[in-house]
Amino acid sequence: MNNFIEDYYKNGYAVIDDFLPIDVANKLEELYFEENNKWDLENQDYDEAYMDESESTYGKFKTDSEYLPDSNESFTAKFWRSNNLESKVDEILIDHFKKNLKKYAKSEINNYDMRCYKLDEGCHYRLHMDNPIGDMGFVYYVNKKWKWDWGGILHVAKDEFEEDFQPIFPKFNRVVFMNHTEFTLPHFISQVAKYALQPRFTLVTFVRRDKNV
Repeated sequence: MNNFIEDYYKNGYAVIDDFLPIDVANKLEELYFEENNKWDLENQDYDEAYMDESESTYGKFKTDSEYLPDSNESFTAKFWRSNNLESKVDEILIDHFKKNLKKYAKSEINNYDMRCYKLDEGCHYRLHMDNPIGDMGFVYYVNKKWKWDWGGILHVAKDEFEEDFQPIFPKFNRVVFMNHTEFTLPHFISQVAKYALQPRFTLVTFVRRDKNV
């Protein structure tokens, strides 16, 4: 737990493995692979999205870094989302994620926005920041099987002045907490390869912290 606190406040994000009880993690994986989840495709393409912060689409704005997108570039993202699955997962989130969030982040999870995502061939997220959406975010990885070269890898930096991004492998029952209150945390997800043998599944949640506990 001490390592979590140190990473969360020093680097802006922290990774915890074996986050949920194994029976709960297995149940989530089963739910995501069900055939009746009714996935809806989101295919975003915003021209000249990386403008000055006051003019930008939320979470995407111009920086002075030569390594990040220029103002004349488009923001693109392709992913699948299932509202049907979200209704099934909500109880698990409340019962288990809420308890662990209180334990690790010293925060209640009363005000949250949960999303169930699927990324298959060609799916990706260009660079963006999530600060306008929540004070804290977390990404939970569902897949029991994944390979580095299948793509779909989250890359994150502490702020827009960093030259190097940290890749985070989507390991089963791993969660990444992101501190959007004190860090900008620019991040992107690399494109999922054609030869990936299964979709990449995640549970993504943004939290508005009501109070410290």
